[in-house]
Amino acid sequence: MHPQIEYYPSLILLYLAGIPALVIVYRFIQIFHSLGKNNPFCIENVKHLKVISICSLIIMIEFMASIFFITSVFTIVIIGIFAVTWLGCYILSELLKEAIKYKEENELTI
Repeated sequence: MHPQIEYYPSLILLYLAGIPALVIVYRFIQIFHSLGKNNPFCIENVKHLKVISICSLIIMIEFMASIFFITSVFTIVIIGIFAVTWLGCYILSELLKEAIKYKEENELTI
């Protein structure tokens, strides 16, 4: 492992991964605002979760591409974390979409 050789690729990777990470943080803040308004079952939260899952996928792909330049256990751990985040947020968005559909059907029958 040569820190001088891996410094610039690591720096570029962190800057490229930082942009989707900021989008993830912003979308989580938007979800928390809707929870504060006592409106957790809204279609905007589904959209926010889908954007979070796409950004997690982007970060995971960036780190998978960087495995050729940066050889560390940290890279593999980050790939695993964002793979779980990607799948988890996508599944959660689909569940929330179905819950909204059932909630709307329930409101129409009452």
